[in-house]
Amino acid sequence: MKWARKLTAFSGSQKGSKGIVAIWVLAALLLGWLAPSASDYATSINESGLPEDSVSLKADEKINEHFPDDEGIPALLVFNKKGEFTGNDFAIIDQVSKKLTEAELEGVKAVVPFHQMTPQAKASFLSENHTTLILPVSLNENLERSTINDTIKKIGQLAKKELKGQEEVKLAITGPAGIVADMIGIFARADIVLLLGTVGLIFILLILIYRSPLLALVPLLGAGLVYEVVNKSIGILGSAGMEIETQSTSIMSILLFAALTDYSLFIVARFKEELKKAGNKFTAMKRAMEEVTEPILFSGGTVLAAMLVLFAAIFEPYRNFAPVFSIALVLILLGGLTLLPALYVLFGRKAFWPSLPKVDDQAPAKAGIWSRL
Repeated sequence: MKWARKLTAFSGSQKGSKGIVAIWVLAALLLGWLAPSASDYATSINESGLPEDSVSLKADEKINEHFPDDEGIPALLVFNKKGEFTGNDFAIIDQVSKKLTEAELEGVKAVVPFHQMTPQAKASFLSENHTTLILPVSLNENLERSTINDTIKKIGQLAKKELKGQEEVKLAITGPAGIVADMIGIFARADIVLLLGTVGLIFILLILIYRSPLLALVPLLGAGLVYEVVNKSIGILGSAGMEIETQSTSIMSILLFAALTDYSLFIVARFKEELKKAGNKFTAMKRAMEEVTEPILFSGGTVLAAMLVLFAAIFEPYRNFAPVFSIALVLILLGGLTLLPALYVLFGRKAFWPSLPKVDDQAPAKAGIWSRL
């Protein structure tokens, strides 16, 4: 692993550290300005990729064989109020049914003609306590999840427009189509929520471990730069035609911050030890990286090997994770071996404030739980 040792030695040197940080910052800025985000090309992969003799596909064939008319994706408009439905409430649902039928929304296959039914037939859509009414709508089969989401939004907007002005009857949309729309809404916010949650959790843990604000911020700063490079690099490949499963971008962000934090733990522990032996911070980092380069390389290499195994997956969405995670891991490893040591060595002893490591400071550890552990 001579090449890796040379790379980390250069990254922790006086000239190399500044150059490495400059390269990563420049790459993040240029890609952030010029390249698209991975999320711009993220899509839901509906094809399973399973062989024709798989049990689940055989089950689908049997369903189509025995229930040929049971097609489409159901969306259930659920109208609810505290009291029982009255004639005025039925009139509102009539208007909703009529407007949905006349709108001929893209993606909508059929709307139950509630407004054309007899009172007896309408009563069959009520719950036993007469406080809830369900109006079924059928969407076209094989729609993209994003299209289902857009269609459900339009249905909801149109229905709520008819409900405007009264406060008693409330509307919610469920069924398979409604659930898909809810999932899309959740994952639309997942990237930023997961990212902020991950960063916050890591920051708190690092503060508790190191009791130094800078030591907690440095890995997050490095992870932020690497994240931008990874995200935009995958975005470029997405614009070139590579499929990106929606969930992969969310999982990738957690993978990135978690891995780089682990590598930081390796580097900081050894760097602090060497700072107590050497007065020069660059010498200390060189010695530290001589000991942690291989652990970082093999740790990341193990995860990378696991990601490559996904190329052999039969299920298409899982197989799609392979290129996204593999590309991310290569860049994460590169960041761990170059950017992190460069950042830590530039901050030097100041990163350990308020407990700065001093040369020849080999005082025995105080008796306590951490010392015993």
